Amino acid sequence: MVHMSSEDAMLDRLTEYGLTFVQAKIYIILTRFGGAKPGRAADELGVHRSEVYRVSRELVKKGVAEEHKGRPIRFTPAPPKEALNTLLNEQEERIRHLKENVPTLVEWLNSQAQTRYEELSVLLIEDDETVSNSLSKLLKSAGHKVEEAKTGSEALKKNRENHYDIALIDIRLPDFDGTKLLKQLKKKNPKIVEIIITGYPSIQNAIEAVNEGADAYLVKPIKPAVLLSKIKEKMKQKK
Repeated sequence: MVHMSSEDAMLDRLTEYGLTFVQAKIYIILTRFGGAKPGRAADELGVHRSEVYRVSRELVKKGVAEEHKGRPIRFTPAPPKEALNTLLNEQEERIRHLKENVPTLVEWLNSQAQTRYEELSVLLIEDDETVSNSLSKLLKSAGHKVEEAKTGSEALKKNRENHYDIALIDIRLPDFDGTKLLKQLKKKNPKIVEIIITGYPSIQNAIEAVNEGADAYLVKPIKPAVLLSKIKEKMKQKK
């Protein structure tokens, strides 16, 4: 059986106080020599002295070491009891901060859970198979039910037969302009959220989409977070 050396055991203990393994190692070296030049610590650790400078300054920021300017630069450790108390106070402050933020974090996580598991029925009207597959996977991963239509005529048929919460409508379809679907889809379902998507943005078609009743207008390539956020926003407005 291999027994852990006392130094290895102390390294593990120091990491429990909030130091990284490397920070703990350098603090022990500083304590052993009552302070050390970075070159000496670098030789013992087998690393470049710039790494020792960096980590030693992290210890200074934590309040468990002091940097002495001049040539050569030296770092001395705070006395162990003082250093450990400083680290404990930092941990206690961190825990206090975390506790204070529990209500906000819980509220946010609950909102995300509600968004994810509120299944919406989406009619995705897009003739580009690559775009359609990508958006369909995204929406399904967010917990929504998705049906696809490649043409305006197919979309109108599906809309007559089913109820949809959301319609994502490509502005250029093989049989007609996607904006012409907006009012027709709403005839059967006045509360449907309609989002126009296009790879050919222009002021004219944006104005036309809004005039025809579009709830939103997104330009390809559509960022996943933007689409999901827009759906959430528009569904909340409809309630």
